[in-house]
This record gives sequence, C-alpha cells and structure tokens, in this order.
Amino acid sequence: MSKQANSSTVVPFSKQFYVKRGHRFVRESELVGPQGDRGLTGATGATGTIGEAGAVGAAGSTGAAGSTGATGPTGPTGPTGSTGPTGSTGPTGSTGPTGSTGPTGLTGDSGASGTAGADGVVAKGTSFPGSPSGGDQFIRTDHGGERYQYESATTSWLSTDLKQIQFGRRSTTANNTDLLFSEGNCNASHGPRFPWTVRVTGASMAWKTTITTGACRVQKNGSTIDSINMSGSVLYSSNMALNTTGIDFAIGDYLQCRVEALTASISDPTGVVYYRRKAT
Repeated sequence: MSKQANSSTVVPFSKQFYVKRGHRFVRESELVGPQGDRGLTGATGATGTIGEAGAVGAAGSTGAAGSTGATGPTGPTGPTGSTGPTGSTGPTGSTGPTGSTGPTGLTGDSGASGTAGADGVVAKGTSFPGSPSGGDQFIRTDHGGERYQYESATTSWLSTDLKQIQFGRRSTTANNTDLLFSEGNCNASHGPRFPWTVRVTGASMAWKTTITTGACRVQKNGSTIDSINMSGSVLYSSNMALNTTGIDFAIGDYLQCRVEALTASISDPTGVVYYRRKAT
C-alpha cells in the first residue's frame, strides 16, 4: 500500500490519472480549474463570396383605387375694386382760319357721247321710215348709230342725245363783250361751227357779280336769235327754251354767246347753249 497522498497527489489508475479530493479520488479530466483569462480575439476570417441573387418574385396585383374625395366648396369672390377717377380732357385747339376760295374755272367741253344702249325694238337703217308718228324712234347706222326721235309739230327727226357748247371768261367782263369758246373770241366769222344741221333748243347763263340788268345774247352768224335776261342779285339765270320750236343751224353756221345791256361789269360769266342734231 502506498503512502497517503495529499490534495495534489496524482495517482495513476488504470492508465487514467486521478486526483484525491478530500476522501475521494476524482479523475483529472473532471477537475475544473478556475477560469483563465480570455484569450486574444482571433483574426477575422475572409468574407465569403456573395451568393447569387434569388429570382424576383411575381408582382402582386394592384389594389383597387380609392374613391375620389368630394370637391370642396368654391371660396367666395373677393369684392371688385373701385374704378379710379377719369382724367380731365385737355382743351380743344383753336381752328385755323379758312382760306379764301379760288375763282371757279370754266367748265370743260362736253365729253363724247357714250355708246348707244341695246337697240331693243327700235328700227335702224340708213334712211328714215315713211309716215312716222310723233315720238317714233329710229337709229341711223350711217350717222354712227345716232338715235333720233320724230317731232310731229315740226316734222323733224331730232337726236335723242342733248348736246351742249360752253362759252365764258375767267375775269371781270364789261358790257358788250363776246364770251370765249376754248379761249378764242367768237363773232360773226369766228367760233364753233356745226358739221351737220342742228337745232338749238335752249341756253343757260351763270355769273358772280350782282347787277341791276343785263342780257346774254345767243347769236347765229353774228345776229341775235334769242336772249337770257340777267338781273338783281341772282347769281344764276336760265332760259332753257329759246322759243317754242328752237332755232335751226345749217352746216357751217357760226354760234356765238355774248353779254349786253349790263349796268355794271360781271365776274366769270359762263354761258351754255344746248342743241340736238337734226336729220332728214
């Protein structure tokens, strides 16, 4: 038998080591000593590779839309601002004086007759029909399409187109003065001459100055055939009918217009003589 062992004696037993603790033996492997100090933390191992991403799951169904909330009430309209005062209108400038009116020029010669309108039922030809009635009309194709009307009182064919010749002066005119035609003097051997037979049917006269009496004489080859009386403050006088039938002028006759029997000079006199072509 061996010596008694103390608490630290290790006794081999069946190839195992036992330690005596008090009155019993304890396997050395069962002995737990006091906890030792914590050892140093070991180095962190390398990060492992990231695994493959998993498949994306199916999208979930969209939820039902929520109901729209009720529209709130419209706010009240603010009050309209007051209109500012209207500015005062500036004063109107004074109107300048009216310029004086220049003298009236002579009226130009009559324009050419327009083309005759549609013939309608009016007959035409180079000679007038026999046994016409008053008011009948006929177109002479050998007279440039001139239209005539039969006047039973004088058994005459007269053109329906009333023509005119104008005379005048652009100045103060004394008594016994011939009026000008196209700026030329008119007398027994000067003035407008007719290329065909005509009938003078009337005349008119206009002037500017107030006179007591006077006359506008219409003359044929220097002889007076009728007059237009001029008097008072009337600035226009006319006598459209020289007489009941008119005065005939032959081809080549001269026509004149002059002022006579004036009590004072007149300004810018103008005379107009009216006539119609006469045909047989």
